[in-house]
Amino acid sequence: MVADVSDSEAMATESPAAATSEDTPVAGLAVLAGEVRALRSEFERFYPLATQALARNEAHRTLAERLDSAERRLEGRAVQPIALALAQLLRDVRRFDRQDPDRALEHLAHVEDELAAILTRHGLREFGEAGDVFDQQAHRPLRGHVGDDGQGVVSEVHARGLAFGDDIVVKADVAVLPPDQRQEVG
Repeated sequence: MVADVSDSEAMATESPAAATSEDTPVAGLAVLAGEVRALRSEFERFYPLATQALARNEAHRTLAERLDSAERRLEGRAVQPIALALAQLLRDVRRFDRQDPDRALEHLAHVEDELAAILTRHGLREFGEAGDVFDQQAHRPLRGHVGDDGQGVVSEVHARGLAFGDDIVVKADVAVLPPDQRQEVG
């Protein structure tokens, strides 16, 4: 007949050296409690940092939203007067009196001046002067050439360029000379 041996009796018959500290339920709880304490300590150390990072992220998001809103309002303020000036231009073109072209040109010049003033108030500026250093990003050469080193000087401006801040909106149409011919510019 085979004797029935319970788990506790089997553990008792094993040698104490064979059992490790994690093999007993109490020792396992102690290890787990130590891990929990370490995690809690780590959490307490990093929680304030995480909270600060989240607050900075929220502040950044709020600032970005305010900036977007301000840009939309600025665009709206710029678009309305431009739209009015363009509407006036369209009316003038429709009413163009072929019998009096000078009067039509006066109207167009007035609209052009009005548009230029609106755009200038909102940061658009003209650029391009004879004697400027040639810049491929800002100038479109219509005549001439740059030197062998790729350098050049603007000798003549056919149409000024437009920039909004540091961004080039329309390149200036220019004639270019190599820098060694700079004295001819004038």
